[in-house]
Amino acid sequence: MRESFGAHRRLFSYFQKTDHEEFFKFTRMTPHQFDILHGLLKKYLEKKSFRESLPTDLRIAVTLSFLAHGDSITSLSNLYRIGKSTIYSIIPEVCTIIWNVLQPIYLKSEIREREWLEIADDFLKIWNFPNCLGAIDGKHIRIWAPSNSGSAFHNYKSKTNVKNER
Repeated sequence: MRESFGAHRRLFSYFQKTDHEEFFKFTRMTPHQFDILHGLLKKYLEKKSFRESLPTDLRIAVTLSFLAHGDSITSLSNLYRIGKSTIYSIIPEVCTIIWNVLQPIYLKSEIREREWLEIADDFLKIWNFPNCLGAIDGKHIRIWAPSNSGSAFHNYKSKTNVKNER
């Protein structure tokens, strides 16, 4: 079933090879970035079992889909044709491996107080956001902006903004 109808074999592979824009929407990264990530994680994700294990790129794809879109376990199970209990184990395992592999590369573990203060100062200067040491991108949710809210509820990341038309 998974080979014939699963999203990994059909959608994911198709987007990765031919439609990079849709691949980016699917994973929040380019095919090249995915290949780099897969190369870094593959040896930690390979399973030794009597049964045929899930491909490492499929396990990463499921996890990225969950992280990028907040899909439910049920929808991921249906989309990728994988059991829910398997997905429940894949996501934390892959997230832990991503952290263990990428943290030493991208996040300094021994940052000095002076460097923390410089980072906080940059957030204050650039964004007028005091005492901040980092930021995580959020999820856009369409809402009606409250009256007289000015630009506080404006989506600066997209060209398709919904205006308050009450």
